[in-house]
Amino acid sequence: LYPPLAAIFGTFGILGARFLSVIFGTVSVYLLYEFAKNLKLSHNEKTNETIGLIASLLLGILSIPLYLSRLAIYDIPSFTFFLGGLVLLQKALLLKQPLVWQRENRFFFSSVLFLLSFLTKYTTFIFLPFILLWALYTSRKLGKVAVKHYLQYFAGILIAGTILYFGWHFDALLHFFREQVGAAENQSIQILIQFARYSIPTLLFALLSVFFLFLQKKRSLPLMLLLGASIIPVVHVATNNIKAVDQQTILSLIFLLPLSAYFF
Repeated sequence: LYPPLAAIFGTFGILGARFLSVIFGTVSVYLLYEFAKNLKLSHNEKTNETIGLIASLLLGILSIPLYLSRLAIYDIPSFTFFLGGLVLLQKALLLKQPLVWQRENRFFFSSVLFLLSFLTKYTTFIFLPFILLWALYTSRKLGKVAVKHYLQYFAGILIAGTILYFGWHFDALLHFFREQVGAAENQSIQILIQFARYSIPTLLFALLSVFFLFLQKKRSLPLMLLLGASIIPVVHVATNNIKAVDQQTILSLIFLLPLSAYFF
């Protein structure tokens, strides 16, 4: 998606490019509300709505989303597409008795949004295995028909689209991935410090929420959210890559903010 975004920048200048980020950023606040609410961390529907509102409020005032919405042309669209994919995937998996094509359509458009997120910013690729496994785990609880729809209209499309793109742009992707591997000197401590600088407030509240949820015998969902939040620091430490840790922390916030909101 670089050429069309670059065309907007070339035609309307920095003001036009940042205005586009404003639109995507505003949409992402609503999408996080939907994502946090639909996680159903509480048995009370009104409490879940409050969790969604607090999570979206935090997204609107935290430093790293504000920084990216002003300066990053590619991060915010990718973040918004990623969140949109998560919300549609949630809606597909929340259906108990779907109408004809209702679940299939949500699966399909969710996979398209995840692919758009990857095409806008390669970083979200590292979340795809996690998303695929989480969706499969939830689909199995819904029965064989849901698993079949998941494989046909979500996993199949997402995997096929990714493989096609890798084959088409293999050299460019290989160059990109090589650039992400850090120097010989171990930078693990610096990576974790930089990640913590932008996530510690929400991370502390999130861990307290996990403790309270464990007391209520709710374990799988908070653990999955913590796993999603840990992908960015784990991958950066594994590749010894300190580049853009601050920017990519926003992807971890997707999974930390609902838990932080639950604490409040």
